[in-house]
Amino acid sequence: MKKRGKKKKGFTLIELLVVIAIIGLLATLAVVSMSSARAKARDAKRVSDVRQMSTILDVEDAATPGSNLITCIGAHADTTTCNAPGDVNQFNKFIDPLSSSNSAVCNTAGSVAGCKYSIATMAGGAGAKTNDYQICFYLEQAVNGVGTNGIHQIEPGGIFNSGCE
Repeated sequence: MKKRGKKKKGFTLIELLVVIAIIGLLATLAVVSMSSARAKARDAKRVSDVRQMSTILDVEDAATPGSNLITCIGAHADTTTCNAPGDVNQFNKFIDPLSSSNSAVCNTAGSVAGCKYSIATMAGGAGAKTNDYQICFYLEQAVNGVGTNGIHQIEPGGIFNSGCE
């Protein structure tokens, strides 16, 4: 008759390594899916921001048609510099979620995520007015039916277009 030894309880090294590998794989998948969700959230904020700025300009145009944007007069001026007429002074609250104090304004097809919102005439020149403007911004992905990744603009009446003049 054979003598039976005590059964050891616990996990083998191989079993532990398999479990760690599975956890690592699941964590990697979660991080990848989260980065896409973050980009979509930033894009949704961008679209919301430029829609609100466009609405402000349209309301100001209804009150005083064709008013000049007094303090943001350059071609592709940083929208945070705009403070007149009327509620345009709220533009300093609309900041791209990735922009930093040293990033450039959005103005060409070469712009990248994190560029500051810019404003110009519909032709891309200086002297934007409440009825003649384009607000340029960058999308990392398509959001709510608005474009694809890249530079976009919103014009009077809330009209979205790809590219920026």
